[in-house]
Amino acid sequence: MLTPQPPIFVIEDLDVLLFKCVEEAQRFLEPWWVIEKRGVIFDALGVQLSAEIGAENASVTLKPDSSHASDLEKLLRNHLIALGEISAQDSECGLDSLVRRCIERHSVG
Repeated sequence: MLTPQPPIFVIEDLDVLLFKCVEEAQRFLEPWWVIEKRGVIFDALGVQLSAEIGAENASVTLKPDSSHASDLEKLLRNHLIALGEISAQDSECGLDSLVRRCIERHSVG
């Protein structure tokens, strides 16, 4: 089984939250957020993660063959631009760079 590559991104519209690991994201997610499908969850490589409601809380698992790197890149780019990072508009700024900028901005290590 694949292991999600940190950080884990929980994204709702232009709001982006970063977590050091899947377990940390699971503790944060509220059941209503998962039920209402309020956003999306990715690992740092753009693999989309699936959230489900368990007996006591939300659980996050990998969806097989679900690389959405271009989707994550677009979402992170829009997030950073909304925060005033004009350099994120540069088409040469790829997913790796956008992930690093989000880590720096959100103090996740």
